[in-house]
Order: sequence, then C-alpha cells, then structure tokens
Amino acid sequence: MTFAEGEEATPLRDGEYFVTEFFKAVSYGKPVTTGFTTATSLTETYTATGSGPVNSLYLDDSAQHPLFDDNEDGVGSNEISAQGGGDGSQSQYLYIGTSPPTGNDPGDVLVTRATEARFLGETDNSVDLWARVDFPERLKLIWAEIKAPGYEPGDPGAGYQIEMETYRQATSLYEDGQYEWLNVNGGTENPDLFSLPGTYQVFYFAKDLQTGHVSPLKESKIYKARPAVWGPYTEANHAPDNFNLLSPDNGETVQTNMALNWEDSADADGDPVTYTVLLSKDDASFTDPIRKEELPYSSCLLTAMDGLEDLTIYYWKVEAIDQYGAVTESSEIRNFYTDNENGPEISIVYAFVLDELGNVLSSAVVDPGSTQANSTGMATLILTSGIHTITANVQGFQPESQTVECMGGEYHLHFMFPAMATVEGDTDGDADVDGADLVNLYAEIDLCTDDCSSDFDGDGDVDQNDLDTFSAAFGL
Repeated sequence: MTFAEGEEATPLRDGEYFVTEFFKAVSYGKPVTTGFTTATSLTETYTATGSGPVNSLYLDDSAQHPLFDDNEDGVGSNEISAQGGGDGSQSQYLYIGTSPPTGNDPGDVLVTRATEARFLGETDNSVDLWARVDFPERLKLIWAEIKAPGYEPGDPGAGYQIEMETYRQATSLYEDGQYEWLNVNGGTENPDLFSLPGTYQVFYFAKDLQTGHVSPLKESKIYKARPAVWGPYTEANHAPDNFNLLSPDNGETVQTNMALNWEDSADADGDPVTYTVLLSKDDASFTDPIRKEELPYSSCLLTAMDGLEDLTIYYWKVEAIDQYGAVTESSEIRNFYTDNENGPEISIVYAFVLDELGNVLSSAVVDPGSTQANSTGMATLILTSGIHTITANVQGFQPESQTVECMGGEYHLHFMFPAMATVEGDTDGDADVDGADLVNLYAEIDLCTDDCSSDFDGDGDVDQNDLDTFSAAFGL
C-alpha cells in the first residue's frame, strides 16, 4: 500500500535487510555495537513468522538471528554486552567512516506512529490502517507491507533474494502528517488478503524526498479470530488465563525510568501469548493511553522516551493477547506517581536458563530474590542501579553466577548448564522426581496410547509396572 509524492514511484526493498540497516546506522556516526543492535532488532521483527513455534534459545519465532563476536572467543552473541569482556566490549567505541562529533542522524523522514492493534472477527475481511511521519514535506513515498500468519521467508542461507508478496493500495486520506488506508481488504488483486486466522504483521516504510533513504520499519499487528473447528483445533478459542499486576505497588512513587511487572498468563489452547501495556495520564478511563504492544515478557521498562512525564500520576493495566486476538485484561488497574528526585532508578534483568542442547530449565531458581524461572526458562529480576551478582540454581549442578552493572536499562543474561541425564521417574524433564511427576503419572495411567512421559518401561502403556517404578524412585 503506497503513497507517492511527485513522480510515479514503486517501493523497492533492500536485498539484504540486516546489512542495509547496519551500515545505515554506522554511516550516521553510531558505534558498531549500536549498528548491530539496531539492525538485529529490525531484522528479527521483519523475518518473524508471526505465529510460528518459538525458538527456545532466542524466545521468538524469527527466521534470522544475527550473531556478533569481537572478544576472540569464536562464539557469536545475538545480544551483546560491553560488560565483563563479553561480545561488544571491543566495538562499543569503534566507528566506521566518521567520528561521534560529526555523527548526527540526518533529517530523513521517519514513520513515527502507526495503527494500534486491530482485531478482526471470523467473518471480517477489511481493516483501516494509518501511519504518521515526522516531516511530511520530506516524504517522497510511504508504503506498508502486510505479512500473513505463518509466513516463511525461506532459507536465509539459500544465497538468493526472496520476494515477499505484498498488497498495495493508494492512501485514502491525509491530514497533518497522517496517511490513512481505509477499508483495506485486498480488492480484486487479493480478495482473500485476510482469509487466514492468526496474526498479521504490517510493516510501514517511508522514503525521503531529498536523500532517497528508506526509514527503519514501524510495525503493527492485525489479529484475525479463528473458527471453533479449524486445523488442529476442535473447540472454540480460549482467552489467555487471568493474571495479576505485581509491581510497582498501587500509588508507589517511581522515576520516569521505571519497570512494570506482572504475572505470566498461560493459554489453555497452547497458543503464544503477548502483552500490551496501557498507561493513561491522570485518567482512569484510558481515553487516549500510551500503548506498548507485542511485549513477549511479563514485564517492561519505561522511560521518558515512552512519553512519561515527571511529577505525574499514571494509571496502568495490561492485556494478554493470543495469536487469534482473544484478550484477557489484568485483574486490576493500578497507578503510580513519577518523581525523578525521590523514585529509585530501576533496571530489568532477564535471566535465561537453558541446557547445552537448548532445552529450557524451568525448575531453575535465580537470585537475588529466589525468582522461579517460567515455562520458557526465563526469570525476571527488577533491580535498582548498581552492581549485582546474578546466580542461577539448578538442582544437581553447581550454581552459575554472572555480574551485571545496572544503569537503568534492560539486561539479558544467559546461563547454560550441561544437558541433564535422564532420571527414572522424572516425567517433566526437570531432573527431579517430585509431586509434579506424580500428577503427570496419574493423568496418563491407563490412558496412554503412545510415547507418554510416564511410560518408563517403553511398552506403550502407563500401567502398574510404571507406577511401581515411580514409587521406588519417589520413595513411596
């Protein structure tokens, strides 16, 4: 979907998106590490399938994960850190072709805002979209690319450019830097544009009239509901489970650099769940809220860049959304007060605990705070500024520790443990025989027909022999 200024123009995407965005960043005077981080984030968003299986190592469904290695250990990192001699420590002050004093970004036109999440029912087949730019007078071309659920970009190592089929439609309205596409439904070219249930990704791009540069992408989502009987499903879609807000406490004073934390929400159908945070300034009715959408974790960092103002009351709540657009709202609405003189500066540390085969270790406990890892092997720690030692504890292994200096940002730590040996009687893979394994066994006994975790003797059935084996391991 395009808007062209002046001469007729056709949007042309880059042959190698990561390379283009990396060199664009460093040409603006950014250090190599910033160029890598920026290009990686955009590439992983662009190559996501939207509703595919999650890669346990990266906790997303992207097809491409660039790696960076500058500490000479021969092992690349997807998330870089300058601390402790990790990848990024050598390149945080490395610039290519320019120096920081001359490295201001040019005034290229950017897409600054785009459509909030849209929700389509089973029979809905059209949607209204919009995008805003910062300098309309610099805009030559604006367009959007719509990617269907489960879109596979192909083999990234195949050595050829993969063309993405996109739908284009002229903008219907323009007002004060906002371009709108009304009743987008594919028209005669693609009348089945929104026929599939699931999550659609919409990417917005703008091309600068003076420089010809294409802006970094801006993304929004469209959720299409599924029928009760569809694919592997045999009953109506269930909304994500209920969940509670955790921190900050209601009425707490915080800085404009702060963190929100809430409980994980599971999905009865096993669908992926993401979160949307809504913040409303002095307004509990959320008339025109700040929105942070498509959050993969049950926490997020907020700063003044998100629109938070000092000495202000904000109301907040969270929505859990599955891939078909079913929504569950947090059990309560809270508020906080911003005061940069008195509130503590907060950081978020995401600690991922895996074994060397990439299996998540959800039984891990991470300190400080004795935080239990969730089903993806991640523990979320909300910490004040300073140097902290983070320790991952997994039963049967020596604890693993890393040190991180928190300075008001997000930090990702990865703990890798040896692959666990099979423990007889262990049905959930946590290398321990406990009550959870007993629950699994009784759920499968006399019902298992093939490949059940409680079938210890491998005869295709969970019976008295397996119960005896478990009883011996459990100490009954």
